[in-house]
Amino acid sequence: MMSRLRHTAHYLLAAALYYSGALALRCWFRRIVKRRSEVAVLGLHRILSAQQAALTCSESAMVITLPTFKKLLPLLGRQFHVLTLSDLLCGNIPQGSKPSCLLTFDDAWLDTFQNAYPALREAGLRATVFVPTGLLAGNGFCWVERLSLLWRNCGENRKEICCAVGDGLGQAPTADLPDAIAAFKRVSAVRRELILQALATRFANGQQLGEIDQLMSWEQLLAMAPVLEAASHGVSHVLLDCEEEATAKRELRESRRTLEKKPERK
Repeated sequence: MMSRLRHTAHYLLAAALYYSGALALRCWFRRIVKRRSEVAVLGLHRILSAQQAALTCSESAMVITLPTFKKLLPLLGRQFHVLTLSDLLCGNIPQGSKPSCLLTFDDAWLDTFQNAYPALREAGLRATVFVPTGLLAGNGFCWVERLSLLWRNCGENRKEICCAVGDGLGQAPTADLPDAIAAFKRVSAVRRELILQALATRFANGQQLGEIDQLMSWEQLLAMAPVLEAASHGVSHVLLDCEEEATAKRELRESRRTLEKKPERK
C-alpha cells in the first residue's frame, strides 16, 4: 500500500512540474543562463508488445509498450542530443539550444534485443544497456520476476511470503507485491536467494518463468554493439548498497572484466 501511495505522489508531483511549465523553465535557465551542461537520464527496462506485456512477471511500472516507445524515439531525436554513456564519460556533450539526454536500458532483457534495438536502429539513435554478466545466455532470471511468479501462485498464503523476509512486513495490516519487492531489496543477495528457494518449494507449483522474462545471449548483445553499447550492471544483479564492501567490489570488478573480454560470437 505504501509503495502504491509513493508512486501516486511521485506521479502527481511530476505531472504538476511538467504541465505548469516549471520544469521546462528551470531547465532553460540552468542551460542557457547559467550555462550548465546537464544531461537527463532516461532509465528504461522492458519494451513489450501488448501480448508480451500480458505474459510478463515484471511490474507494470517497468514496462513501456512497443508502440509508445516507437513514438518516443522521434521526439527524443528532435528535442534532445541523444548520448551514450561513453559520450557522457568522455565529456562529448554538444552545446547549443537543445538539451542532452542519455537513453539507457537496465538488465539486458531479451526484449531489448527483439524490440528496442530494431526501433533504435530505425530511428538512428544510440543507447546504453546495463548488463548483469552472470545472468546472460539462460543463466538465470532476475529475482523480482521470480518473486512475482511466487506471489501469483501462493493464493491466500501471501502473508507467508511477507513474513519470510521479516523487516516488519508480515505485521503490516495489508501488503501488496510492490511492498514485498521493496522489503526483499533490503536484504543481501545470499539471504534473498535462500528465501526465494524456500518459498519456491511451497508455491512454485511446477511453474517456471517463460522466455518473455529471459535475458539476452552474448551473441545478441554483440550484435547490438553499433546501436547499444554495453556497460556493467554487476554479475548477478545484486543491490550494491545492501552488500558487504568485498561483495560489491567483486561484482563490479568481475563484471567489468567480463565485458572487456568481449566474448567472440559462436
